[in-house]
Amino acid sequence: MREGVFAPAAGNKLTLGALRELLTLQGVQFDSLWKKCIHVVLKSLASVDSVIAHQPNAFELFGYDLLIDANRDVWLLEINASPMMHVDFSVDEHVKPQLIADTIEVVNPLAFNMEALQVCVCRTGLA
Repeated sequence: MREGVFAPAAGNKLTLGALRELLTLQGVQFDSLWKKCIHVVLKSLASVDSVIAHQPNAFELFGYDLLIDANRDVWLLEINASPMMHVDFSVDEHVKPQLIADTIEVVNPLAFNMEALQVCVCRTGLA
C-alpha cells in the first residue's frame, strides 16, 4: 500500500485535515478557501437541478476535482458521477470508509426488514 502523502508517488492525496494544515502553514486562510470550494460545488449542483430527476428511493455520490490557483481562486475541473472507491493509498483506508459512513448517515436508509422480504417472496411463489 502506498502512503498518502504530498508526493507524486502517492498521487498527492491528503486528508482534509492534512490539507488544512499544509495550507495554513503556507499562510492560507483555510476557512475562506473552503467556503470558495463549497460555493463552486453548490453552484454546479444548482446549475443542473432542473435536468436531474428527483428519485426519492435513490441517491448519487459525486466526486469533485477542484483546482486552487496561485491567487487562491477555485476552479471546477470535473465532476465524477461514479467516483472510484477502491483503496490505492493508505490515506484511502481512512478517508473512504468514513465517506461511506457519512453518506449512509445523510441518506438515512430504512432498516432491513426480513419479515417484509419473506412476505414479498412468499407472495411471488418463489419460496
